[in-house]
Formats: sequence, C-alpha cells, structure tokens
Amino acid sequence: MTQLIVLIPVDYTNAKQVAYSLRNLGFKAHKDLVDRLKNDLECEEEDKEDIEEPQIYTIDEFTDEINDQLIDELGAYFMTYATINE
Repeated sequence: MTQLIVLIPVDYTNAKQVAYSLRNLGFKAHKDLVDRLKNDLECEEEDKEDIEEPQIYTIDEFTDEINDQLIDELGAYFMTYATINE
C-alpha cells in the first residue's frame, strides 16, 4: 500500500470537488488514479492546453520537493491524498 499526495491545479473548474472526492479512495494501480483524474477534471475549452496536469507524489517525494523549495506556489493547487493498493 502506497499513500500518495495529489496536487490539482486550481485552474480546473471542479478542482476542489475532485480533490475532495479522492480522499480515502484506494486504487489498484497508479494508472487508475491518473485515469480517474483525467476523466473527472473539467476546464474551459479555451484553457485546455494551458492548464498544468495534476502532480502525484509519494509522501517522501512530496517532502523532498517542499524542503528543496521546488514547489513554491501551494496556493495554486488543491491538495488531496489517495492510496495505491498494490
């Protein structure tokens, strides 16, 4: 079992709702989580090419990114978590 941190850009029109819907969910594989995000996230058609993809990290990766100050705009994301049950 792997716990993941998911950062969803606020530019998606339903980013907050999707973030809340992922809480406590388990997925069979990383690809299932990515597919769920692609399926659920919505944006304006004209913004589609400009919006950043959601970022998915293990807890260790996320901690390293934050401590190394590689993620410096947390206000640009809704944060949630999910579990991969491998």
